[in-house]
Amino acid sequence: DLVDRTILRPAVAAIDAQFAEQPVVDARLRQSLAVLYKNLALYEAAQPLQERALAIRRRLLGDEHAETLESQGAMGDLLRAQGKLAEAEPFVRSALAGYRRLFGEDHLLTLAALNNMGYLLHLQGKSGEAEPLLREALERQRRVLGPDHRDTLTSLTTLGSALQSEGRLAEAEAVFREALAGRRRALGEEHPDTLAAISNLAN
Repeated sequence: DLVDRTILRPAVAAIDAQFAEQPVVDARLRQSLAVLYKNLALYEAAQPLQERALAIRRRLLGDEHAETLESQGAMGDLLRAQGKLAEAEPFVRSALAGYRRLFGEDHLLTLAALNNMGYLLHLQGKSGEAEPLLREALERQRRVLGPDHRDTLTSLTTLGSALQSEGRLAEAEAVFREALAGRRRALGEEHPDTLAAISNLAN
């Protein structure tokens, strides 16, 4: 509440007052604030900011612009965070397809969107659809980013969760062991991500 009252709400008011004649800047700032609100779990406050940022970018930049794709993906993330998984899916799919067309298969934004799509399908219980996407993201991230990059390890963890939810526990165990070893190498024993990886394997 303190952050909202003293920082975020004044920032929204400042955007309204100062950037009416600069809509692209307006959208960029609203997008940043929407993500901040979402990360604080203030979803109702994030929603109008996210919707406005996406609408401005679609109108001025078009559906294929990188900033529009960013807002599409962020809208999907926001809806997913609220548990609105079916509503989130078209936004996440659109962002992934756009990044593929704009940047190609191995760009960092494409890889992140690919993992997000797999994760969303996993949350919807569509593990059969999620698994090939997660494996593709993981394979490309290992090659492009390396095995111990944070994004690679995140994809590895998501794949483990999908396998676990399907009851494929031996396969999930191997994946979680690999993720834990990577977290230990990259982050050390006491990092929260390492501790989460230990918990995943124990479960």
